Amino acid sequence: TDTIRLFVDGTLAMSGPSPKAIAEIDIAEAGEVYIVDDGNYRGDVSLADVRMYVHNDVGPLTEAQILSIAHAPGPLLHSKFRCYPAESPELIDENWKDGLDHDCQWFYNAKVLTPKVCELQGAADNCVTSCNSKQECYTSGVSDMLYFAWDRIRLVLPKHANGSMCLADSMTGTEVVQQCRKWRAGGVLGSMGGRGVSDDHDSAIFHWLDTVFMEGKAEGPHLNITDCEELGEAIDEACSFNGSAVRQFTRDLRKSDGYSIGFWVRPVGDISLHESGQFFPQVSLLRTISPPEPLFTLSKVADWTYSTLDLRSYADNDEGVREAVKEQSLLKELSTSEWSFIAYANKFGESKESVGMQNSRVVSNNYGLEWPFGASDDTPFFSGIEVNTPMLISPIMLIPRYRQPKELQEEYLLEASKMSDRVGPIITNSKRQQSRVPVEKVEFFESSTLMASPLLFQTMAKKSSTCPFQYSTKYIANLHDKALSDKCNNAIFACDGTIVDDPASIMFCKGGKEVN
Repeated sequence: TDTIRLFVDGTLAMSGPSPKAIAEIDIAEAGEVYIVDDGNYRGDVSLADVRMYVHNDVGPLTEAQILSIAHAPGPLLHSKFRCYPAESPELIDENWKDGLDHDCQWFYNAKVLTPKVCELQGAADNCVTSCNSKQECYTSGVSDMLYFAWDRIRLVLPKHANGSMCLADSMTGTEVVQQCRKWRAGGVLGSMGGRGVSDDHDSAIFHWLDTVFMEGKAEGPHLNITDCEELGEAIDEACSFNGSAVRQFTRDLRKSDGYSIGFWVRPVGDISLHESGQFFPQVSLLRTISPPEPLFTLSKVADWTYSTLDLRSYADNDEGVREAVKEQSLLKELSTSEWSFIAYANKFGESKESVGMQNSRVVSNNYGLEWPFGASDDTPFFSGIEVNTPMLISPIMLIPRYRQPKELQEEYLLEASKMSDRVGPIITNSKRQQSRVPVEKVEFFESSTLMASPLLFQTMAKKSSTCPFQYSTKYIANLHDKALSDKCNNAIFACDGTIVDDPASIMFCKGGKEVN
């Protein structure tokens, strides 16, 4: 067919009709290379290893063949000019500092004003992402859909001694506690709670028990959410998150190659620090609360110096029974005063892989976990967020696509300078909601001039929200509703009861008459 397909780095970039029939193109014409200058380009273009292939009976080269040729080393092309696939470890910043203690993030920021700073010894070789010193191969695709579980930075302080439970905004604390009691009363395996109740009960909630107790190695507080009373005391509805965003993220996962999660954490003083003086944020994303089922957990283990990042997923065992599996990695020491970025990406399919990130450092690069849900399971990816450490936490970023380590590093580098300027709230959302701003209604009186004889008769009209004309009555009602929605019904404002109850307190018509 008379179609031209353009491949960049072996990937199809565009396809369209040829301006001239392919059969009519002369070999000499086909061998010519045209460079269109729109007036903005001021650089030299070099060509190397230009090849021409004659189609055989099988047809043109396939996309797989073109990709293979594109990534093969060219005899006339120096290795420093080649591109690297997005998943290549060659594109990742190293954990490196120069002789002046400058790390890759410093070079990333410095090159904005001084591009040649990356020419200093070791910078380009060790800070590939920050210095953009190696070219990533072209990949086609659409922009990522981003979902966020919160819309702003949250200060989360433990509501219960062991932590706080934040719920999806479609859930209430009363409903969650009722579901817990129903689950406990049902007598199903795991509902007895605790450890050591029985082998069968322990096995049913083993992965939650493992997160909380970790064979006696877990440190720091954890909520016993099998205790419905403790669960109820820990629920903080003021830290609720966008449940519809999580549900849409979960739906997108069904047609995705994986997912990525990222958020920032920051201590809020000594109350956030371990007795060792280190910061160990403890956060869990719970797929279900009753029974407890964690999918993502940050925790502290007693015999390790660093926090662990535990991920949960599901796979079929040798007997074909679907059971939870766990992946664990170590997080390096987090800052005790600044923001730290935590990210995890997991890839589904035959080439499963996963990567854990702390700031721009890869802390795990492992075999990936399976798709976490059954084909007909519409349970959201998570319905509760358990926070056990007093801290500031950013909106949790949810991306229904597997992001390569280089992309996670770029996310950190792009946001790090912005986050350094964000101090976050100084009071919790629940305390902010308790602080009410009084709304004062200013009365305006009609001015009048009175000429009184020794005896004065005045006729006064009563206020009424019902007018002689229906339009006026409806207008007063609408005005009153607007006043309530703008101010009185807002959690941060407090209105006088007469304003709330009486539409005529805003605007009125003349009612019955009184003679004084």
